[in-house]
Amino acid sequence: MQMSQMKEGKRVLETSVVGSFPLPKWLTRTASQEAILDAIKATIKDQENVGLDLISDGEIHRSLFYHEKTNGMIDHYAERLAGISTERPRVLLERMRNDPELAYRDEPAGVVVGEIDHGLLDLRGEFERSRKLTKHPLKFTFTGPHMLSRVLINEHYPD
Repeated sequence: MQMSQMKEGKRVLETSVVGSFPLPKWLTRTASQEAILDAIKATIKDQENVGLDLISDGEIHRSLFYHEKTNGMIDHYAERLAGISTERPRVLLERMRNDPELAYRDEPAGVVVGEIDHGLLDLRGEFERSRKLTKHPLKFTFTGPHMLSRVLINEHYPD
């Protein structure tokens, strides 16, 4: 039975998770594509077992396992989007370290050096891989432009 109980013919509350799941410790040691898929399967199965209505892939595929503080989800985008360089010159590191909005990071995710475009980012492929793992409705979350604008240093756009 789904957790969203019916009361007088109306759904009381559909349940889901916010999005990101913590990365399993074993995944950080063996981050192969097979291990990532296994971690996503485990994440989905956990949610199905407790009866959530809307299942998330836990954003595990969009994590970088060498980023302990932030799971590197932003970096997943920065490394794949065209127009963003992940080279971080010292002058930009100093500028970032003086920005209170970026205090939670040790370094910026990247530098906008040209027009941002899809590049190698394949959200559709990531969604389709997760979609195959559950028959439940799937919630697929991703980082939007507001968050990216907060963690990238802009050297291209005038405003």
